[in-house]
Amino acid sequence: MLTLGLPAWADGSSNTAPVKLPDFIPRDRGAPKNRVGAGSRGDDNQGQYRNVAQLYVLAPEQTGYTLSGNPVLYWYISDPISQTVEISITDKLQDIFTLRINGIVHAGLQSLDLSLHRVELQPNVKYRWSIAIINNAEQRSADTFASASIIRVADGNALPPSYDSEQQLANYFQQGIWYDAFSLVQTLAAKQPNEQIKAIRVRLLTLANLPELN
Repeated sequence: MLTLGLPAWADGSSNTAPVKLPDFIPRDRGAPKNRVGAGSRGDDNQGQYRNVAQLYVLAPEQTGYTLSGNPVLYWYISDPISQTVEISITDKLQDIFTLRINGIVHAGLQSLDLSLHRVELQPNVKYRWSIAIINNAEQRSADTFASASIIRVADGNALPPSYDSEQQLANYFQQGIWYDAFSLVQTLAAKQPNEQIKAIRVRLLTLANLPELN
């Protein structure tokens, strides 16, 4: 049981009593790890593009879950870069989304809101989303690459928007919905940084074996 105190602004009330979140139990506990991070696809023969920047997708090591058809996906880059970044989402058959960004000006946490790109994930389909720094457009094996898998669950229960942040977080923890829990924590942290919110964020990143990214 994770006991924290959310500030009044989190749900618009004056109640600052500690929040008791249930333990987060991953749906894919014990499954093979499938997250790929901070590596290159192959070798560019000269090695000149290796470790240009550290690159991570913020996701569980096993498949992560969402209740949303168009969740917000987060990723991290350690340094600004001038190279093109390619973001893609694929299912078993095809690419369903590709976006290219001409360089990254500000290092740190980045986000992709799929609702802004009219991307709709279908229930019970495993997707792989990936970030690639294109170091050499003529030799894509030299890309710096990170990826993870995501499934939109059909058996989950979303709460109406009227429910407060504590209830929403508890709901995500109970159902093992990592992507939505992390997205809500990021939204709360952006409104007003708070030690309790930071503790929940650390917990989620530790569950994903990414504590160094907090």
